[in-house]
Amino acid sequence: MMHLIKEKHKDDDIIFVTADDSIWLQDSIENRSIIHSVIKVLGKPDVEKYKSIFMNKLINQDTKTVKYEKLVRYATNLNGRFVWLKEGDFKVDEHVYMSKEKEGQNETETFQILADMASKPLKPNRAMWEFIVLPQYQENQKHHYCLFRIHHSVADGVGLTQIFFEEITDKIPKMITKGGGFGTKSMSVEQIVKAIFRGPARIFEKLFFPADSHCLHGPKLTGVKNLAWSEPVDLALIKEVKEATGTTVNDVLMGCLALTFREYFERFSHLVPKEIKCYVPVDLRKKDKCAAMDNQFSLLIFPMPIDLEVENHLEYVKEVKKRMDELKNSPDPIVGSLFLRYAMSRFPKWVTQKVFDFLAAKCTMVLSNVPGPAERISIGGEEVEGMIFWPPQRANCGLGVSVYSYDNQVRLGIFVDKTLTCNPKMLTNMYLKHLNRLVEQVRELKKVKNE
Repeated sequence: MMHLIKEKHKDDDIIFVTADDSIWLQDSIENRSIIHSVIKVLGKPDVEKYKSIFMNKLINQDTKTVKYEKLVRYATNLNGRFVWLKEGDFKVDEHVYMSKEKEGQNETETFQILADMASKPLKPNRAMWEFIVLPQYQENQKHHYCLFRIHHSVADGVGLTQIFFEEITDKIPKMITKGGGFGTKSMSVEQIVKAIFRGPARIFEKLFFPADSHCLHGPKLTGVKNLAWSEPVDLALIKEVKEATGTTVNDVLMGCLALTFREYFERFSHLVPKEIKCYVPVDLRKKDKCAAMDNQFSLLIFPMPIDLEVENHLEYVKEVKKRMDELKNSPDPIVGSLFLRYAMSRFPKWVTQKVFDFLAAKCTMVLSNVPGPAERISIGGEEVEGMIFWPPQRANCGLGVSVYSYDNQVRLGIFVDKTLTCNPKMLTNMYLKHLNRLVEQVRELKKVKNE
């Protein structure tokens, strides 16, 4: 089959899409597999400068060759096989451009403008990314926003983050370590043995998990999105809770998220579920590996506890840690990766799409945590004040939640179908409230111990 495709399209310089990349080409109108990121930059918007930066970084100026082939190609289906074809006449102007819409008069209006952009498909038969610069609402503003959209088949969040900060920024920044996030540590012999012997059983367990059913999962999706991001939280506050509870930064953040959704269900649902399932992409890259434009991940299902009978917020965090540790020490990361690669490389799209849609449809949300720079960065001499991203969803899972660290601060991002909620900012506000309450409880506990 590969030989026939290359013979038929030999002038098109075909690259076959890998199994890890092709799973993201099974998207739908309701849930497009597009990663979105917003960058808040100090200074006036200069789209010509951004075009120059991207062209200089995309093209090796010594050899005049493209550094990252996928950024000048688009994926399409030929004879039942996904391939990367070159964009006919690549022009950076079609990928880096000024929006016709100005940013909003306030944050709420800006959210809506960005959400409208994020609800649209990428241009057909064009390289699958765009960098949109928003004009300022007023000329005397000190900042402007940029929206970066890229199809997940090009690369995952960790790979894109590495390349962005190595290629696009003025200098390579020091990165925040994962600190107990969703990345895997080195696999032990015990985990590998478990994966070999328990792998098939674990897959069947996941297939027969009951699907979540509540106000945030089940209604028919529209494909029209709402989005929001929280105010930044000082990483030092989160580490204060981490030290007091013997957990990780990620455990603390996930505990706050569980408390947020418990409050949401208590306020807006007649039923508070015991737990909700989260589809979690787990980075499989080895430490210190060079940046690559690809997908290297496993997909896990994390049962986030919601309705717990515990005394305080700190106990919530400890229960989340217990479940996170069970997942990280299980064979699931290896099993998930092998299952994905085997299925995507051996079975036709109509089979794998049904299987992975079936699994995704069991989950309330996609939950992604990507560590960013530990210091402020600049692009074209202009300082970046803040950043956030949102992961795409799949099937009838209409909620994407992201945690992103930048300049020793952490933000929460919410990306949700309008059928589920029209006010994602409310969720980010709840999150900040519970995080502050956690810090208060830690300090109260310290005060009691010192008396």
